[in-house]
Amino acid sequence: MTLVQYLLAVFVTFSGVLVGAFLACSAREEMPTARKYFPLIQAVLFAAVAAFALDYFSVSLLLRIAAYVALFPFLLFWKFDFYPFLAVFFFLLAHSSQSLFAVSVLVFLYGFPAGSLFVVRKNEWRIVRAILMVGRRYSYFVFVAVALEALYLVRTVL
Repeated sequence: MTLVQYLLAVFVTFSGVLVGAFLACSAREEMPTARKYFPLIQAVLFAAVAAFALDYFSVSLLLRIAAYVALFPFLLFWKFDFYPFLAVFFFLLAHSSQSLFAVSVLVFLYGFPAGSLFVVRKNEWRIVRAILMVGRRYSYFVFVAVALEALYLVRTVL
C-alpha cells in the first residue's frame, strides 16, 4: 500500500466525525433521544475494532475472552475518548487491504456518534461552525495515524 492510499484512507475514515456533526445539526430534534444510545454504540464499535485487532494478530481464545471481560465494563461505565486508540488500531491494521477496509468502516461508523455527541455537548447547531469545531477537536486522529505511518516508513527506509 502506498502512502497516498494510506492518507486517503485516513481522511475518509476521519470524515465519520464530520458526518456525525452534520447529522446532529440536521436532526437536532432527535438528539435528546439519540444521545442516550450513542455511548453504547461507541462501546460496541470500539469493542468490534478491538475484537478485529485481536483476531488479526491471532491472539489465543483465552486471552481474547479475558480482554473482552476486562474491556466491556471499562467501555460502558467510564467516560473516555477512545479516538486516539482508534488511530493506533488503524495504523496497526492498515497494512493489509482487507483489514484496512474493515477498520476504516468501523472507525468511520464510530465517528458518527462521536461527532454527534460533541455537537450536543457544545450545544452548537450551526452546521459549518459545528463541523469546524468537531474537525479541530478530533484532528489528532489524523495526526496520530499519519505520524505513526511516517515513523514506520522512516524505520523501513533506515
